[in-house]
Amino acid sequence: MNIKKLLPLAMIIIIAMLVAFFVSYKITVAVRTSSQPVTEETTAAVEETTVNTEETTASGNIAVELTEIPTPKKVTMPADESWCLVLLNAYYKMDSSYEPQLTEVVEGTGIYLDSRVAEKFIQMYNAALSDSVTLTPASGYVSLDRQTRNYDKQVESLIASGLSEEQSKVQAIFYVLPEGCSEHNYGLAIDIGWIADSFADSPAYSWLKKHAAEYGFIERYTADKEGITHYQASPWHWRYVGVDAAKAMKADNLCLEEYLGKLN
Repeated sequence: MNIKKLLPLAMIIIIAMLVAFFVSYKITVAVRTSSQPVTEETTAAVEETTVNTEETTASGNIAVELTEIPTPKKVTMPADESWCLVLLNAYYKMDSSYEPQLTEVVEGTGIYLDSRVAEKFIQMYNAALSDSVTLTPASGYVSLDRQTRNYDKQVESLIASGLSEEQSKVQAIFYVLPEGCSEHNYGLAIDIGWIADSFADSPAYSWLKKHAAEYGFIERYTADKEGITHYQASPWHWRYVGVDAAKAMKADNLCLEEYLGKLN
């Protein structure tokens, strides 16, 4: 057998195999990317018309699947010191007539919080800086109109994935709360760093896990509490509840629903 004659044929076969491999790889990546759900976290200070790809998370499994869309009870912002413990979720909705007094958390970011919460975040932000950690604000207050658009986009995304409209409206709640049900609508929560699961591997997250309760903030949505919160784990989402409540919840590993005794 003439080896010299077989060499060109062998090269052609190897090249064909490499081309097939890279084509298959690109198709796989494209499918994975297109299946990612939209998340709710967007600041109202910048009314964008498109969804930022950095605001997308790859949580593909719905741990808690609601069977129908809840009819939330309307709650008002308490006038006493319990204001920081007001509960918003799929079952509790803010009074749409309430207008929070807002303060920019870090000058130039265009991200705002309830002024009382902003004051506490600034204290925490400066404390982290002294430890060479930057708690970069990613999202704060979200208007009701923006919340509606975010929820509708999530519904559209799920419909495009093959679910019915009704199924999509129910399952969307696991990723984006309807208008008035998000803590962002009251300006009580801030997203820090970047909105992706990988934030849990960052120095900022490690610092928050250790120190956030000292400033009254809790990690609102954790994987072990999805069955109670009915919302995806969100390591970037931190809610102000006050120092005493934050320390108690951290010590006993409680989410806000458990702490308040309002379980659905």
